[in-house]
Amino acid sequence: MVAKTLLECIPRSIRTLRKLTVSSLDGSITFHQSRVLFLIREGFGQAQIAETFQITPAAVCKLMHQLSEKGFITMCPGKDRRERNLELTKEGARALSFVSKQVEKKLNKGIELLTKEERDDLLKGLEVLNKLMGQIKEG
Repeated sequence: MVAKTLLECIPRSIRTLRKLTVSSLDGSITFHQSRVLFLIREGFGQAQIAETFQITPAAVCKLMHQLSEKGFITMCPGKDRRERNLELTKEGARALSFVSKQVEKKLNKGIELLTKEERDDLLKGLEVLNKLMGQIKEG
C-alpha cells in the first residue's frame, strides 16, 4: 500500500517540480542544462550524468560544451582523455542559485497553505523518504 502510494506520488511531484523549474528559468539556460548544473554541484561526472539521463556520452559532451561556452562550468582534464572533471563557475553557481530560489519561493507559497500539523507531517515524511531512498541500493 505504501509503495503504491509512493509510486503514484513521486511522478506527480517530479512533474510539478519540473513545471516550477521551467517557469523559473530566465532564458540563460534550458531546463536540461539546469538539471546538469544541479548534478555537477553534487559532484557527478560525465559518465554519471549520461547514466542518470540515459543519454550517450556524446550528448553529455555536447551539453558540457554548451555550458562551458555560457561560462557556467569549467572542464579540466580527468583521469583519461574521455573524462573531464567538471566544476561550476561563479556564474554557473549564480544561475543555479537563482533557479533554486525561484522554485523555493513557489513551493513556499503552497506550503504556507498547509496547517502547521500538515507542514510538520510533510517534513517528517520527507525525512523518512530520504532515509528510505538512502537504504535502497540503485542498480
